[in-house]
Amino acid sequence: VQRRVPSGTRRWTVRTGGALPSPAILARDTVWALTAGCTLWRIPRDGAAPDSATIEECVTRAAPTVLQDGVLVASVRGEVILYDARA
Repeated sequence: VQRRVPSGTRRWTVRTGGALPSPAILARDTVWALTAGCTLWRIPRDGAAPDSATIEECVTRAAPTVLQDGVLVASVRGEVILYDARA
C-alpha cells in the first residue's frame, strides 16, 4: 500500500554546530537534542529562542533521557551524567 506524505513547510530550524548521533527527544513542549560533543539543546516546540549548555569532558553517541527534574546523558567513557535542566 502506497501512502502519500503531504507536502508541508519548515516551521523552524536550529543549527546545533555539531553532529547529532541520536534522535531528538520531545518531552511536553520542549525538544531536547544532544550533540556528539555533549552540547545539550533545549528547544521550545513553539519556535521560541533555544538555549544550550555544554557538558565538559564528555562525548556521547546516545539520545538524552528526559526526567522530571533533569536530563540523563550517557558518555562513551561509561559515565551517566544527570544534568539539572532547572538551573
